[in-house]
Amino acid sequence: MATKTANNTFYIEIRSPKGIVYKGEVLSLSSVNNVGSFDVLPLHTNFITLIQNKLQVRRPDIKTGKPISFDVPIDSGVLYILNNKVTIFLGA
Repeated sequence: MATKTANNTFYIEIRSPKGIVYKGEVLSLSSVNNVGSFDVLPLHTNFITLIQNKLQVRRPDIKTGKPISFDVPIDSGVLYILNNKVTIFLGA
């Protein structure tokens, strides 16, 4: 069953071995896999990939609703998209 979100957002959860790094509604995210850079937008097809080097998240600002971006430092991880929900497991 799809996760209910606004039409222009989707839900992500970023986990590390120490716990949850971030969870919430986002507008997009960008990362790198063995093919190159890629972006994830709302309603992205179901997808799984190994990621490396970069994870940039773009979310709406809580007060203004305007987009803001932040980077999550990573060496490697697994990105999994299912029914408009993205789960990212970061390496040790």
